[in-house]
Amino acid sequence: MKRIAGWLNYIFLILLLISFFSYKIYPTKKFIWIPALCLSLLSLILYIILNRGKLKEQIKLKTLLYSGNLILLIFLVFAILVALNYLSTKIHFRADLTEGKIHSLSEQTVKVLKNLKKDIEIKAFFRELNPRRGIIEEMLKRYSYYTSRIKYEIINPDKNPSLVRELNISEDGTTVFKCGDQETRITSTTEEDITNAIIKITRERKKVIYFTKGHGEKSIEDSSERGYSQIKTSLENLGYTVKEIVLAEEPSIPSDCSLLIISGAEKDFLPGELEGIERFLKDGGRLLLLIDPLSSPSFVDFMKKYGIKIGDDFIVSIDPSARIMGGDPTWAVVSKYGYHKITEKFNYACFFPFARSVDRLEPVPKNFSTETIASTSPYSFSTNQFNAREIRFDPERDRRGPIPVVAVSTFKEEGKERESRVVVFGDSDFASNQFFDLSGNSNLFLNTVNWLEEEEDLVSIAPKTTRPRTISLTLSQGRMIFFTTIILLPGIFVLGGIIVYLRRRSL
Repeated sequence: MKRIAGWLNYIFLILLLISFFSYKIYPTKKFIWIPALCLSLLSLILYIILNRGKLKEQIKLKTLLYSGNLILLIFLVFAILVALNYLSTKIHFRADLTEGKIHSLSEQTVKVLKNLKKDIEIKAFFRELNPRRGIIEEMLKRYSYYTSRIKYEIINPDKNPSLVRELNISEDGTTVFKCGDQETRITSTTEEDITNAIIKITRERKKVIYFTKGHGEKSIEDSSERGYSQIKTSLENLGYTVKEIVLAEEPSIPSDCSLLIISGAEKDFLPGELEGIERFLKDGGRLLLLIDPLSSPSFVDFMKKYGIKIGDDFIVSIDPSARIMGGDPTWAVVSKYGYHKITEKFNYACFFPFARSVDRLEPVPKNFSTETIASTSPYSFSTNQFNAREIRFDPERDRRGPIPVVAVSTFKEEGKERESRVVVFGDSDFASNQFFDLSGNSNLFLNTVNWLEEEEDLVSIAPKTTRPRTISLTLSQGRMIFFTTIILLPGIFVLGGIIVYLRRRSL
């Protein structure tokens, strides 16, 4: 009996632990943890009753103080653990230590997520063996880390056929985004597509972009190398509505037009068409003009009203990087960018196959703000030697690089709420199907459209890639590292051990 009485305190602790873990694992199964808790309390009571004499002798002042300190210490440790556990559920922290930040979202995406005002539901349908399932799951974890507005679910379509039928999922790897009554879906796992899908379903209304035609412009329906069909697809993927318009057939530019794009017109616009464009801009309209050398001379005078000077020239490049890309001397390498929202943190080279200069007109008209935002490299010059068989730099009449090729003008008519914006590119071929995906060409074009539309959050995010980290060693350096790390250092420790062993034997 005495032995059982001495073990009751341990029985109490064991039963208390059983009750605690049973409650944590099976909180609904009260028939497990409640009896265990009752038995533990009964064991404690019996231990106190059966050992009351012994306990009286042990409970002295000094012992009580030591025991009190121990209990206090245990309580503090327990309280710290509880606090840390609580904080870990409320505070999340991620750190990306890779040089290229390949495990982090871009600053543009983080900005979008932190500005979300509506809840978004994401359902990703990926089979278990789909290699992209892990990629989309990791991507959505990163997105939900920055906002509580995103709720996502990874669904195996084979195990949820009713949901597949309900949402009409026809392809493995489809991700559905829903926000209120807005819905869109993608079949890729890139950050750019996920971010733009989120923006599309949270946008209040779709904006309409009109491309002019009837003057030899590049067509958004043309899928040849010269056409703009890739631009149309990219803009629609960003949630824009894209249409074509013949200005000569319209009394005015449609009221739903949020941006007018003139892409490489070969023939001049009629005076009435130019007047319509001018009225459109005065009402807070937005214009993107892509003008090639030796084309549309009427726009040279027209753009002077907005503080933009279009040169009667073309750019010749002597940049070796243009030759590397397979271009000829008329390929202008655009590598210098001004400080502007369009080119903020934009560090990609762009290639303009046949470009003219576009500069800031001095003096700039009153109430207009005009600046150049992109220029060619110093290894270039502009010239008007259009008919020369061999082009050489002439310091008396040619202009040495950098040559500005993109200019921006903004102004606001009195009494108008919306600011008018104009961007002029000295080339239209850089955005054609043939060159759209070349280096940073697509990024520059789409960023320009998004700025004109006041959709700076809609971005063209370049994929992140890992950079190989290698080191080259000579034969002598390799041998030195081998003998130092593999032979010398381990040999010192072995020799030290032998010396210590021999000294101890001699004592």
